[in-house]
Amino acid sequence: MEIWGRVKDKHYLQTIPGITELKAAMIWGEIGEVENFKHPDQLAAFSGFDPKVKKSGQKEVISGPNKRGSRVLRCLIGRAVVDSRRVNPVIGEYFDKKISEGKHYNTARCAAAKKLIRIIWSVEKNKRPFQIPE
Repeated sequence: MEIWGRVKDKHYLQTIPGITELKAAMIWGEIGEVENFKHPDQLAAFSGFDPKVKKSGQKEVISGPNKRGSRVLRCLIGRAVVDSRRVNPVIGEYFDKKISEGKHYNTARCAAAKKLIRIIWSVEKNKRPFQIPE
């Protein structure tokens, strides 16, 4: 079944292991044109994975994801991280590294989600399929 219709060059997201055709179409539909984001951190903020900062006087506390962005995109990326951990060595190794550093499961999952967002941004921005680094 062809989900993409007339959209050209949007198959690049599918080259990332763990992102199916349906997830790729939904992620692309939520993001729109990646050229709107000058940096992957902007895409991370749009998806709600930027850190939450609480300030009180001189004290600044950073805790967890902000959850201000697209709820649908945040859920899609979160699910893609769980799936990618098993089949994508880049995400799997990064997640395992965070766990071995003593991070909580959810903290490691958010860090891996930001890594996946950077990969998505790079693949879409450069219009090239994902390649596992050697």
